[in-house]
Amino acid sequence: MFRKLIIVILLSVLCSIGFAVSLEYAYDTATSGEGFDKYIVLEAGTVYTGGLHIGQTFDNETDTFVGDYGVSTKILGNGALLDLQHEQITIAYTDINFEISDCVIINGNIRFVGRTDSTNDIFPSGLVEYVTFYNNDDYGIRTLACGDEITIRRNIFYNAIYTGNDFLQYNGEVNEFLPTGVNFSISFQGTLRPMSQIYENWSYFSRSTVNQDSLYHFAMYCDYG
Repeated sequence: MFRKLIIVILLSVLCSIGFAVSLEYAYDTATSGEGFDKYIVLEAGTVYTGGLHIGQTFDNETDTFVGDYGVSTKILGNGALLDLQHEQITIAYTDINFEISDCVIINGNIRFVGRTDSTNDIFPSGLVEYVTFYNNDDYGIRTLACGDEITIRRNIFYNAIYTGNDFLQYNGEVNEFLPTGVNFSISFQGTLRPMSQIYENWSYFSRSTVNQDSLYHFAMYCDYG
């Protein structure tokens, strides 16, 4: 029954597809609204392609964070399809608020990334709701060094794809204790703060042996392996 529901949802989206536009272009051209610096209203029948990075990046050669913090952003999906084309929507090393709702995301994932050290505690906040994650690379949602600032509710997660082991946060090394293929994975470091708010989500795998293993649905990872 659940599998049929997923297929119906995806067919209804795919049948209404008209043309494609990059997600980054939608972000760059968005204006403010509803208290957000970027208020992005997607159109049903349009495919939005490619990933989106909001916030800073870490340069491990100079051991510094580079780039600006980005701005608060809300994506109102209106049933649009986001084909991330094996990239990610990443909100990293920033304290901005990011919200996304009412869309289908394939071929990628959403990552919230914070940082905690002796001098800085910087955490993004956000909300993900009414999003269908289908055949997503690595995870549906992954949080690193984030806690109660993130709310994940009323989403459908279907068949996260194992692509190998994930990378450590700062040095980029592959770590055997960070396997992918989990529908949503929450930061263990985040438990130093209250845990992310997670409720009323539905997780499923088409392979029964995988579907019976709770660790494929939900896992808690140490950000440092």
